[in-house]
Amino acid sequence: MSDQREMDVEVEIEKGSIKSLLNKICKRLDNIEVHMEKIDDIQLSLHNICTKVANLENIIQQIQVKSQELESTTQRINNMSEEAHQQITLNKEQIKGIQVQVNSCIEISPSVIADITTLIKDHGVIKDTLLDLQCRSTKNNLVFSGLNESNPEDTEAKLRGFLNHELGIHHCVEFGNVHRFGKIMNGKHRPIVACFIYYNDLREIKKRGYKLKGTSYGISEQFPAAIQERRKQLYPIGRRFRLSGHRTRLIRDKLFIDSQLYAGETSSLEMLDETPRCNLSATAATQSSETSRFYQPPKRARYGSTPERLRQEIA
Repeated sequence: MSDQREMDVEVEIEKGSIKSLLNKICKRLDNIEVHMEKIDDIQLSLHNICTKVANLENIIQQIQVKSQELESTTQRINNMSEEAHQQITLNKEQIKGIQVQVNSCIEISPSVIADITTLIKDHGVIKDTLLDLQCRSTKNNLVFSGLNESNPEDTEAKLRGFLNHELGIHHCVEFGNVHRFGKIMNGKHRPIVACFIYYNDLREIKKRGYKLKGTSYGISEQFPAAIQERRKQLYPIGRRFRLSGHRTRLIRDKLFIDSQLYAGETSSLEMLDETPRCNLSATAATQSSETSRFYQPPKRARYGSTPERLRQEIA
């Protein structure tokens, strides 16, 4: 009996110890579960850290690539800077050389300017002289327009017939040369230019030019192209003054109104020339223009009789 009790007591003791042991085990399991949750959090944190590290590695690689590009760009900039420095040095040397040349040019510029001024003046004088010679060479020429053109034709005979029938000039006019000029165009008759041996014949024909009023014929003096262009500018001006009752006269490219030289369009007329005219002194310009405008060469004397060819035509 007593043995049974002892055994019961021992069993109770063992049950108590097992129970306490189980309690301890439960507590430890609870602690382990808590720690396991922390481990999950740690794993999540580690995963996030790994992701961030991977991103950082990509960023670092990009930075390395950009750093290499920056280094190459910096190298190119350095090369360009060196080239620019070399070019600047070369430019400085060239500028120094140019400055030396400019200084030498400045030293000789007064004489060069004087030479250029002289050349411009000489050019103007030569141009005026050439224009005057051109006017003199055509002084005995008249241009006849409106005469029918045929091919072939005797231009001189046609002109003589025109003078006879239209202007009533029956005596034999002596010509140096008679021909048509200008481009041949269908339906248009080229004008005839005639060079007169004697100026009196030309003047007589000009006096009878009024007989052609209202006809398709025309008579005009022949002038160089520059003079003719200036005359075209002066025609309407002279017409306007004539309608106002003034007396006008056009001599070459000079318009006289009531015996006074018209100078209202002088500046615009001078601009018609392609080459600038020289700035002559007032006295020299006046003498040159007056001489070229009013000087008349002595008339050629009549020697001998009418040429044989003209005698045959008259007969």
